[in-house]
Amino acid sequence: MTKNMPDYKSMLLGVGFDGTPEHKYFTKGDNFYLMGGSKSTHDLMLDKIMRFNYLLSKYGKSMDQLSREEYYRIVEEIGGEKIRWDYLHP
Repeated sequence: MTKNMPDYKSMLLGVGFDGTPEHKYFTKGDNFYLMGGSKSTHDLMLDKIMRFNYLLSKYGKSMDQLSREEYYRIVEEIGGEKIRWDYLHP
């Protein structure tokens, strides 16, 4: 990185919008942050993220090493096509 630039780490970010004000869900782990959603939505996001991380490890890669194609291949492999997945890389 150049001087005065923060170090960036690639992460997965999951945001659920079907929660209620009374229930707030937040989960942080290796490579991810999950926020919001109903309990079932949050649990679904967590399941997909855990499966994503499992395959990442199986392929011997880190988030920073994934190409766009590899990223979407893992998304397809975990059955994440019904969830919006975007690949943004600094």
